[in-house]
Amino acid sequence: MLEAATALSQARFARSLVVACWDEEEAGLVGSEAFVATEVGVAGQTLALSVVMEMIGYATSEPQTQAFPAGFSLLFPEPAAAVKANDDRGDFIAVIADSGSAAWVGAFVAAATAAAVPAVSVVVPSDIGSAFTTSPAS
Repeated sequence: MLEAATALSQARFARSLVVACWDEEEAGLVGSEAFVATEVGVAGQTLALSVVMEMIGYATSEPQTQAFPAGFSLLFPEPAAAVKANDDRGDFIAVIADSGSAAWVGAFVAAATAAAVPAVSVVVPSDIGSAFTTSPAS
């Protein structure tokens, strides 16, 4: 994560870029909610994109090591099929975005592919609401 922040600091963007990190968000999103409440809403700022690096440090090329929650393949058949075609290996980055941020997904997957990092994209409809809020974190 620090390497990514260092690389990003060398680039110029049309919008401000903030690299912010929190740990143990399973305890109630304390850090990220406080950040949004005190930083993002101030002075009319808007949040265009959030990149969450959940479990980014774990990967395995062993077959049958990636599982999805019940119903995932029904809601997202393409990414489920892509992982299944790779013998259910946990050797990829999942790029998950709501439909409002879908434009960023292609760029992120292209960058991962260019770096020889397997990536699977999942675009979640923005109107899906809180359907997944009861899913266990991590």
